[in-house]
Amino acid sequence: CDSEVVFERLKSDPLTAITEVGGPFSLVFWHSESRQLWFGRDVLGRHSLLWSVSSNHLLLTSAAHRQSNLEEVPALGLFMVDLSSSQNIDIKFFPWAHLGISFSTMSKVRVEEKWKLVHAEVGNGSSRRSWLGVEPEEKDLAVYKSDYTLERLLQEPTVLERVEKLLQVLTLAVECRVRKQPGVCKDCVRDSGKYSQTTNDYMVKEDYLPENKIYSQNSCQHDKDCKLKCENCSKETFSVENKSYEQNCNHCRLTCKHCSVAVLFSGGLDSTILALLADKFTSRHIPIDLYNVAFQQSKDGFQVPDRVTGSASLEELKKLAPDRTWNFVQIDISQEELALLRSSRVADLIYPLTSVLDDSLGSALWFAARGQGYLNGQPYISPARVVLSGLGADEQLGGYTRHRNTLRHSGQWAALGLELVADTDCISRRNLGRDDRVVCDHGRQLRVPFLDERVVSYINTLPPWHRCQPTPEGPPGLGDKLLLRLLARRLGLEAVAVLPKRALQFGSRIANRKEKGNQISQRL
Repeated sequence: CDSEVVFERLKSDPLTAITEVGGPFSLVFWHSESRQLWFGRDVLGRHSLLWSVSSNHLLLTSAAHRQSNLEEVPALGLFMVDLSSSQNIDIKFFPWAHLGISFSTMSKVRVEEKWKLVHAEVGNGSSRRSWLGVEPEEKDLAVYKSDYTLERLLQEPTVLERVEKLLQVLTLAVECRVRKQPGVCKDCVRDSGKYSQTTNDYMVKEDYLPENKIYSQNSCQHDKDCKLKCENCSKETFSVENKSYEQNCNHCRLTCKHCSVAVLFSGGLDSTILALLADKFTSRHIPIDLYNVAFQQSKDGFQVPDRVTGSASLEELKKLAPDRTWNFVQIDISQEELALLRSSRVADLIYPLTSVLDDSLGSALWFAARGQGYLNGQPYISPARVVLSGLGADEQLGGYTRHRNTLRHSGQWAALGLELVADTDCISRRNLGRDDRVVCDHGRQLRVPFLDERVVSYINTLPPWHRCQPTPEGPPGLGDKLLLRLLARRLGLEAVAVLPKRALQFGSRIANRKEKGNQISQRL
């Protein structure tokens, strides 16, 4: 398996191995022969890792209680503690070369900065930001000067080429995140058992559903739903109930017909694109769950903006993928439930982040990823193991209002370029560790296709004016994330392609607009 391959590489050469590994991870690796402890997060910081460190103490964990004195391990490189000659915690730090960030001092421990690491995908020469500090020539912006539409821009060969390339790498990212998982949902993977090559027997457990399972029309009936299916041997399907299998085939695996992939679905541009791409790599008989969260408002109940957009975008998905069962899961959260669970559970997962914005985003994501709501008016708990998120699209492609303001106030594309770089490089510190913790709390895995190494590398090559046009000629709903809007139109999306950006905390109505996002939250 992949873990064994990575383990062997780490044993022989940790530094080289870490530059070649793609995908999200947090790493704590004890090399017993050299008595060296290696730890860190992946090159983009997509998984959580916290630490507490002093001269004689080091604690590493993926999550902690809010009263703990911990910080997030910065996703700036790889760390190593050598205990072969001393029990003191002297840390050696191997930074990522492409970030250009120094981390040579800490308040409680000495950190010795060593040589820089070049990541094989994100840090290679072809993905460097050669456009930094450069202003576009008049010919670069000519196509955007007059009143333009998405349809007309897609007729421009150079524009279409960029759209097709982004579609290519994003499609690969979604395919990898949808397919790289067991063939069964979260409920079934607890497993009706496993096939043993030693005994040539398939042992089926009983009573392996959660005790508090809320049954609905999509509930699992294992004797009917779950099959032992093989893509390699001559037999097509094998009944788990009858414990049948092909004894001479090593590739037989359990499958089920339940949802295994969900999308955090506001109905906005990013999430609808991901849902449509996920459809391409999910078997026709398996539904895709769309998590749509709403927080109760005294005036309008749960009919929040994201519920309205989600319902409308669902209709577009049905038109473009009519053979798919789209489960629009309405997740309605009362003010009482929000207050209770935010205090008793969510606050610990958001920690060590403490701002009002962290509170709003982390809480909204926790309730959404719980996947517990109503499907077609009936109580439903999603069995999905993987949750896709559009995180990273706004930061890289110019989706925030501040990006428009930066260009307007400075009058320089170079200033906007610097802001896009800062947003992308800081996303691990601002979002990713927190989001990983709150989603994993439900036994699901957060996967972010827009932060796939191939996607990030390609976008890094594009100057800001090829990503977005937040100018008077490109109003909200057009100029922001223009490249992604063109991709949406290329896929056949119409209304979704021109939906203005709306933040999760406001679209779900969890946030109070009177509060400032950077203030310390008194609710955590």
